[in-house]
Amino acid sequence: EVAMAMTHVIRGEDHISNTPKQLALYKGRGLAPPVFGHLPLILGMDKRKLSKRHGTVSVLSYRDEGVLPLALFNYLAQMGANLGEEASLSVAEILRRFDLDALKKSPSVFDREQLRFINAKILAQTPSLELGALLPPFLEAEGLGAAAVPEPAVTILKTRAHDLRELAGWMRPFLTETFPYDEKGRAKALKDPAAHPAVASLADRLAGVYEADWIPARLEEVLRRHVFHPD
Repeated sequence: EVAMAMTHVIRGEDHISNTPKQLALYKGRGLAPPVFGHLPLILGMDKRKLSKRHGTVSVLSYRDEGVLPLALFNYLAQMGANLGEEASLSVAEILRRFDLDALKKSPSVFDREQLRFINAKILAQTPSLELGALLPPFLEAEGLGAAAVPEPAVTILKTRAHDLRELAGWMRPFLTETFPYDEKGRAKALKDPAAHPAVASLADRLAGVYEADWIPARLEEVLRRHVFHPD
C-alpha cells in the first residue's frame, strides 16, 4: 500500500478486525495510514456470507450461463449502492452516479431471480445483431451446430428469454425441422377430427405465400381467411 501510494482502502467489513493491527504497523514505522472504509458483505439467500456453497462464484460461469456482462455489472453495482429506481443503466451512467455516500449501510442478499430479471430486461434492449453474435456457443450446446442465426427470430424471442441459453433453446424451431412437441397440447388439439385437415389446408395456403409477403399483415390476412373461409 505504501509503495503504491494508496490513499484509500475500501474493503469488506469482515476486515474491520484487521484494521487496528494495520494502523499500529503504520504508526510503528512512522507512516501516514490510508483512509480505511468498510462495506457491508454480500449474503446468500440464507443470510450467511456468500461463498462457494451458494453455487456459482466465477464471473466466467455467469457468462457460460448466458448472463450478459452489462446485466451482471448492473446487478452488482445496484446491489451495493443506491443508484436509482431503473432496472438497468449503462456503464457510463453507473459511473456518473457512483458516490461513496450512495453505498448501502446494510448487507445485500444475492438473489439469482433478481439477476435473472435484470438480465431479461437488458437482453430485450440489446440489438438483435449483437445477440446473434453471442449465440453460437449456446446453439452448439443445444446440438444445433453452427447454424446461421436468423436476426428476425432473435428479435421475436429476445423479449421473452431470460438468458442467452434460454434464447438459444427457443431458436430450435427456426433452425431445424426436428424439435419436440408439447404432447399434451398436441393430443388435446387432435381430439377434434377436423383439426388435422384444417392444419394441412393451412399449410397449403401458407406455401402459396411469396417470401416477400411473409410479413405479419399478410400472414394475418391468410389466417383470417382460412378461419372464416376454410374451403
